[in-house]
Formats: sequence, C-alpha cells, structure tokens
Amino acid sequence: MPTDPKGLQKLAQERHKPVEISVDRLRRLDKAIIEAIKLPAQKAGTTVSCLTEDLCQQVLNEEDQAKTALSPLLRKYREVLKGRGIDERRDRVAFFRKKHG
Repeated sequence: MPTDPKGLQKLAQERHKPVEISVDRLRRLDKAIIEAIKLPAQKAGTTVSCLTEDLCQQVLNEEDQAKTALSPLLRKYREVLKGRGIDERRDRVAFFRKKHG
C-alpha cells in the first residue's frame, strides 16, 4: 500500500474513484490528533504512520466488501439452493441451446 501522495492518487485512479488529495494536507495532520493517537500506537507496538496506513487499507477493504455484498434476497436464495448441485455453466449452456437450438 503506497503512503506517498502520488502513490495514493495512482491507487485511487486505478480503482476508478475521483479523488482530490492535497499534498499539504497529507504532510500535516492535526497535531491534537497525532498526540492523541501516539499512546495507543505505542501500546500496540507500532507507529502513527502504520496505524494511518492500516486505517486506509481497512477503508479500501470495506469498500471492496460493500461492492460484493449480497442482497438479502440473494442470500435467502443462496441458502435455499445450497447443496442442490447447481452447475451455473451447465445451466447456461442448456438455456442457450434451448433458446437458440
């Protein structure tokens, strides 16, 4: 995971998300926030920078999970159909053979 401003912008562009990153804002976090997070970071045996990187990674992972999350209806059908030996490829081929056969 990149931590430099250009690396973060490139990552955002790769994920097709428009993002405005101020280099000055990345260079200076609010001093009160930094001081408040130093003790928990020290207790965890890490640095503020590592915690920041972990937070960014967690946000990106949550976004990826949200994209792949199943709707309640799909979850219901998935449970109902579990173990029924459904072969998506076989069924698709059968469907197209019947439709265009």
